[in-house]
Amino acid sequence: MSKVVATGKHWKGFAAIRHLVVLCVELVMPANFNADVMHFFASGASYSSIGYLSSEPHPTPDEPLGVPWPGSTVTEPVGKANWVGHLVKDFAKDLLVYDYAVAGAGIDHMAKHQIEEHFMTSVGLKPEWAPWTAGDALFVIWMGMNDLGPRFPTDEEMAAKLDKLFEQQATLYNVGARNFLFVDVMPMHRTPAAGKSRASERERRAGLFNKWNAMLAKRIERFASSTHEEAGSNHQEDVTALLFSSHDFFTRLFDDPTAFGFAQADKEKGGRMWADDIHPVSKVHWFIARDFSDFVRSVRPFAADIAAENVAGT
Repeated sequence: MSKVVATGKHWKGFAAIRHLVVLCVELVMPANFNADVMHFFASGASYSSIGYLSSEPHPTPDEPLGVPWPGSTVTEPVGKANWVGHLVKDFAKDLLVYDYAVAGAGIDHMAKHQIEEHFMTSVGLKPEWAPWTAGDALFVIWMGMNDLGPRFPTDEEMAAKLDKLFEQQATLYNVGARNFLFVDVMPMHRTPAAGKSRASERERRAGLFNKWNAMLAKRIERFASSTHEEAGSNHQEDVTALLFSSHDFFTRLFDDPTAFGFAQADKEKGGRMWADDIHPVSKVHWFIARDFSDFVRSVRPFAADIAAENVAGT
């Protein structure tokens, strides 16, 4: 489930966010599966990519994605938004979005290209056209799927990937990022791409995704706690760390498509839920944006007096 891991003094509620930074990698199934302007930063794959490059014109209130809405997406053929586009159109119209999501890459690519080559050399410098602060910027990190295939990584290999991931979060922290939202891995073993796999293969993949998500949740907790300690502050003063569960969202979608306006048959190969065997249609992305918005808006602003009471009571 989605959860609030920690809230810090820079979290003033989602209504205060002006800049959204998105960092993501492509959701790619393993080959053996057969088949008052706000800023927001997003990284996260074909589900999040809009075709933006740091060399593009800067996001503006009139063009908050930096490219004509909805950008270049992997949904229906032309002119259909993914969750990022739906978010700025229907749920958070005051955001400026810096979307560095890249299809077909893993955590190593995010570290070198999305963060080091693009973010750090542009928005990370806090230029006049993107004067983000610790309190008005949210960093969204959605990755892991491409790092879990095509083979089954060991626990040690997954831990090494997470080490790399959180090294980069420390890099973002060092340039002023304080509000982080992580997205876990969805149940890809239930997509049409996995339809011809053996049941045992799907079950093994399900276990792998669950293990990754559990490891990710623990690392988020460690990241929030250690960052606070390094900052010389108590546990509730500095970093906000949130976990939005795409696994929970897609589980609900697959279990009850009718609750989202689809028929049961639509979740199968060729159904109206899918643009192809792995990418959902824009309508599904609208629900992702809705649930994302509902979750972040439910996170109350940091209250110093409550934090003080909690510290005193420990």
